[in-house]
Amino acid sequence: MKKKNIIPKAENTNSIRVLYKKVGQTPKVKIINNIYKLKKAIIQKKLDIVPYEKLFIICHSNKSKLPMRPNIFLPLRRIIGDLVVVNIDKKSREFQSISQEDIIWFSKDLTSKSAKIVKINSQQRKSNFPFIYERGVGNNKYNDSPPFDKLLMSMLINIQLALATVLKNNGDDNNDKKGTTKKNTWT
Repeated sequence: MKKKNIIPKAENTNSIRVLYKKVGQTPKVKIINNIYKLKKAIIQKKLDIVPYEKLFIICHSNKSKLPMRPNIFLPLRRIIGDLVVVNIDKKSREFQSISQEDIIWFSKDLTSKSAKIVKINSQQRKSNFPFIYERGVGNNKYNDSPPFDKLLMSMLINIQLALATVLKNNGDDNNDKKGTTKKNTWT
């Protein structure tokens, strides 16, 4: 007895034109010769298909445990690792080539949304980029403003002086600064 395939093979085995973007590089046009291999890779490697404008991005899942650098930043999402931009016909659910106009527009858009890689040597890190995770008190050599603790103490002393003056005068705001009181006439 012959085994029948439960899932029929993809009908579209033609080659398609896609955009491929490696982390830190500009997008390149690639030709995928066998779409069946692309579909198989999506399932076996558990890749995500993310809507992107009118096309789709095939990328690694953010749940992936592999240490990968961010490639591009989309609103409310970042894409990590290498990615492929494809066109999918929603009715037939098949991959299609990207038009030349889309290649130009999406190449520029992907480049503008790319993560910028800044290489910093250890000497620059020590001198220019302080790694402060919480606000410390005391000397702050990275800021020209007065230290936080001195500013705070100055404000607290001024508040105490204001309260002491009010209490000294029994809460009477009509007292002048010399300590003489003005008498209220209630008649």
